Amino acid sequence: MPWRWDSSSTIKSERAPLMPKVQASSVGASDADSDAGDSRTPWCLAAQIYPTFAFLGVQMCWSVAYGYITPILVTFNLSIETVGIVWFFSSLASCMTVPLISAASDFSQNTWGRRRPFLGGFLLVGAGGLILLAYAESLGVWLGDTYEEQRYALSMAVIGLILGQVGLDGIQGMERGLCTDTLEADALQGVNSFFALQGSLGRLLGFGLGSINLAKAPGLSYLGSQTQILFLLSAGVLFVTTCGTLVTSVEKHFTPQLYELFNGSFVSSAKRAVFGMKSLPKAVRLAAVSNLLAWSAFALLFYYGSYFYGAYIYGGNPEDTGKPDSLYERGVQAASFAFLLMAVVASFTSLVLGSLAARVGLKRVWVASLVCAAAVFLGLFFLQPGNKDAALALFACLGLPLAASYQCPWSIVTVAVRRSENSALYCSLFRSISEVLPFALQGLLGSLLLSLFQGSAREVFVAASVLMAVAGVYTHICVLDVQDVEEYEEEM
Repeated sequence: MPWRWDSSSTIKSERAPLMPKVQASSVGASDADSDAGDSRTPWCLAAQIYPTFAFLGVQMCWSVAYGYITPILVTFNLSIETVGIVWFFSSLASCMTVPLISAASDFSQNTWGRRRPFLGGFLLVGAGGLILLAYAESLGVWLGDTYEEQRYALSMAVIGLILGQVGLDGIQGMERGLCTDTLEADALQGVNSFFALQGSLGRLLGFGLGSINLAKAPGLSYLGSQTQILFLLSAGVLFVTTCGTLVTSVEKHFTPQLYELFNGSFVSSAKRAVFGMKSLPKAVRLAAVSNLLAWSAFALLFYYGSYFYGAYIYGGNPEDTGKPDSLYERGVQAASFAFLLMAVVASFTSLVLGSLAARVGLKRVWVASLVCAAAVFLGLFFLQPGNKDAALALFACLGLPLAASYQCPWSIVTVAVRRSENSALYCSLFRSISEVLPFALQGLLGSLLLSLFQGSAREVFVAASVLMAVAGVYTHICVLDVQDVEEYEEEM
């Protein structure tokens, strides 16, 4: 069903302050069959960039989280095998919450639009969770924790992780919904490149700061420890970039039909969120399976990459987390630098991936990147302790499939859902299934593997290699290319 926008919406909702106005496209009579009443923005560079600002802040936050949350939880006397269970419940909370709120946003009648009010709410939740996570230890001491028993600090860290993940995942869902609401199909292909680029820049910033000892930097030491400074800076960047999207994005007031007036209620939104899987477009379901397999492999990397570096490559003791000169802490900082190189490679890859996909086909690029990732993960397993240069090179090589995993599947999804009245719900479901659920599942699988192999992280990379190989084969056989999706949508 096409969108229906209220043409009498206020100037405040039609035009973002401080930025040039982007004119909405008008639909001629000849387009009445396909896009009647649709009021999306035609191809415009500014319109493609505006909705992606927040993604930079989100990916910076995730970069810091992947590098430091596992060491933080280990510091609070939580075993490395149990850390995955904490990640499982955090991801599960996001999978249950974000699609429900996204379903409510699809029929929101707020004068500021359908997405931006929820985007602001998720910002407050995400930034608040990061700050709580940063000062969990200090709050625990204030509540009566001792060095031997830190249950309050652990509780605060877990709550902060859950709030942070729900907020960050919600921001991404609203961004994707905002894009499908306001951009045409040709512009959606370009905006996915900008998402990949902003994500790479965010990871570049997050991992880059993580590789520096900020606690010794002039003017920052008063904020606390290295971890506290990183999470505070991440929350600040998240606030600035998300506010950038809120201020600059063009969104009009949504006017529902009479029979849709109650679709925004909690009960109706819950039903649509629960049963939305049945109505997901075929192209989205097929892409979700492949992306789930790929992100299951990346989840193992982000969960245990820092631990692998500190404990295996550098030979440190995980109990030395927080000690600046310990081998383990040096390994964790080296892992941040390795992730930084990965982000650099991903940034350059995202710049050329769109043109490469246009020449040889998006599906071929995606399959090649998955096969490359499978080989790199297998190479990590065969690394010897102390082989720092090879570890650094292999981590950097993963930037190519990482950029492809952010861009290729979403190029298919955004085209498939752009005409749906449930676009934000479908985008959130796709992300929950293919990018969030893998972190929940691998939290359990990774913990099982670590227990089986007595805490050695290198074995999990064998599982990551197998997952990537299966994803490559499945994508080659089953997933629709973006041209096929466009033809299918036109027929429908």
